Amino acid sequence: MECPVCGAGPVKVLSERDGVKEIKCPCCRYTGEAADKPIAPVRQGVSSGEAVFEKNENAVIAFRAAAGGAQWSGSGFLIDRAGGYALTNAHVALGGDGQAPDAMSALIAGENVPARVVCAGDMRTGADLAVVQLERLPARAADSRLGDSDGLKNGAAVFVIGNSKGEGTRISGGFVGDKGRVIDGAVRILTDAAVNPGNSGGPMYDAEGRAVGVVVSKRNEAEAMGYAIPINFAKDFIRAAERKMGIGIRFRE
Repeated sequence: MECPVCGAGPVKVLSERDGVKEIKCPCCRYTGEAADKPIAPVRQGVSSGEAVFEKNENAVIAFRAAAGGAQWSGSGFLIDRAGGYALTNAHVALGGDGQAPDAMSALIAGENVPARVVCAGDMRTGADLAVVQLERLPARAADSRLGDSDGLKNGAAVFVIGNSKGEGTRISGGFVGDKGRVIDGAVRILTDAAVNPGNSGGPMYDAEGRAVGVVVSKRNEAEAMGYAIPINFAKDFIRAAERKMGIGIRFRE
């Protein structure tokens, strides 16, 4: 039996009564009634979490950095394969003190490669974003297509992929709880997809595998409240970085 929301399967059957099954999806965490035969997807082209992961696993990056005896890690994702440019959080690229790392590496497509910070935003103004360039790319590395965060709807299925707790790449699924939540004056996408330390800077994908957000934080005092920077804001940041640094970043939409 497949999930009627994201299409993943098999799902766990919690109970059955009068021929109607109550199920729980391990991918998007939908809990509710389902029929024995797959229900038509929410809209044409919707993918399962498995398909989203397979489409983007070689674009997601686990960053590690060090400076002055301090070490930190986080996530990111490749946005321009030709130029080797990736997107992440400023606090992942620079660490807690806001200084460029002495050394930085990126684990992508199974290989560790050197990386450098190209441009970082001002975290105090809500621009917790950075462009990082990888010195070389493994043959299997691929860039993610960027979606349209303005087109997101509350309740839409989303998937978070990243270096969760520094233990390697994993995927979690959930829904958009609020596409326009304002946190400290900055607009964020609220989701109930699992967000853990190490996910910062990683991508949030829609059900078609397009990056629609950059994971930035979670509410430690609450369950299932993670936040992402809308990808359209990130696109504006990338274009500003191009002008500031005199570079060209060719991301796909």
